[in-house]
Amino acid sequence: MTTQIISKMSHQERIQRRDEKRAEVLKIARRMGWINVEAASELLDVTRPAAARTLKWLDTAGMLCLHEQSGMPKRIWYSISATGIAEAYFLENLPLPSGTLQAGRWKIAPQNYQHEQEVLVFAIKALKAGADVQLFEQSAPGGSKTRAISSKYPDLRVEIDGQVFGIEIEREVKSQRRYRGIVASHWQAIERQQYDGVLYLSPGYSTRDRLGRIVKSVFNRVRIGGRERALTDQERQRFLFGTYSQGISFINNIGEKDNGQGG
Repeated sequence: MTTQIISKMSHQERIQRRDEKRAEVLKIARRMGWINVEAASELLDVTRPAAARTLKWLDTAGMLCLHEQSGMPKRIWYSISATGIAEAYFLENLPLPSGTLQAGRWKIAPQNYQHEQEVLVFAIKALKAGADVQLFEQSAPGGSKTRAISSKYPDLRVEIDGQVFGIEIEREVKSQRRYRGIVASHWQAIERQQYDGVLYLSPGYSTRDRLGRIVKSVFNRVRIGGRERALTDQERQRFLFGTYSQGISFINNIGEKDNGQGG
């Protein structure tokens, strides 16, 4: 929304727009457990200072909780409180889950902060592209917080027009040995119909290509059900690789095809 359009709004329209922004922040914070200025700026299509003001208001209102990590660079984020979660359920016209509402992410390890931020921003972009996005812990039966869906769960569960994908945000390439176990775990989850495939996403093309090579190198020896076997060509096609922007294009393309707009 441009400054020129905002300047033409009435006072009541500006109040409505302000409340809508606050509601959008609470909705994504409920799904992800936390939010920061970078993610809020992406979500609301506003500047970082404007996003910071919205987060500060929600913190003052008791719906978000401010957290700061010392060191350089200094990191600031907001977890969602139990009050904020209840408000988000109300805004989304969803029934409150039984039991005590658990507050959001109170801890983020400094070494994981950048990865967690990139997962959060991708989730927001996927939601804006029309997908339903959840953490796997929230999609487990009963909203379990154990994330006990598979021994290696993806960063996100993304559903678009009935197709479900596990999203893996990979900023760095792991060892072949680690991917051998990860691929086996993902394939077992696919066989259980927990998701249809896995989409590995990297920040750039070089990381994407190296990642693709090393993951594909383990396809001939995947340990499943106590024995090793090679994945078939059809099974290998369940593992996809792209950059962050290609991941959003992939989601958009599925939506266009299922709406009868694809080629």
